[in-house]
Amino acid sequence: MHIIILPYIFIIFKLIRHSRSFRLIGKALYSVREELVTAYTASFITICFSAILMYYIERNAQPDVFENIGDGIWWAIITFATVGYGDIYPITPLGKLLGCIICLVGVAMVAIPTGIISSSFMSMIQNKERQQMQAEKEQKEKRQEEKHSND
Repeated sequence: MHIIILPYIFIIFKLIRHSRSFRLIGKALYSVREELVTAYTASFITICFSAILMYYIERNAQPDVFENIGDGIWWAIITFATVGYGDIYPITPLGKLLGCIICLVGVAMVAIPTGIISSSFMSMIQNKERQQMQAEKEQKEKRQEEKHSND
């Protein structure tokens, strides 16, 4: 069954490759790749730091829940992404405070790349519109010159 679906997936990727809109999005992402790498690196560092910190805060209060730093990483990713499955959560006051902070930081860290990508995309669209307007202006001037040279 999965083998039958595979050609359709390749067809979709081929269609996406030839779409001007998707190429524009690709160019926008490519133009801000360094900024995105910086933002995602900061997110990764924040997740790792909060996971380790939460593990050390909660391990004595919940040794069966926070068994290792991997459980802390799971909690940090879920909290950072504001998914909140509820399978692992802090019970100590300091852990709850850290959870609130990480949740708010997660929202902010999602907003940063969103703003970067949106700004790049809008810049690309404005450049495209400027180029179209410039081309139309040049064509208009060329037509006027031809009209004057014929008179």
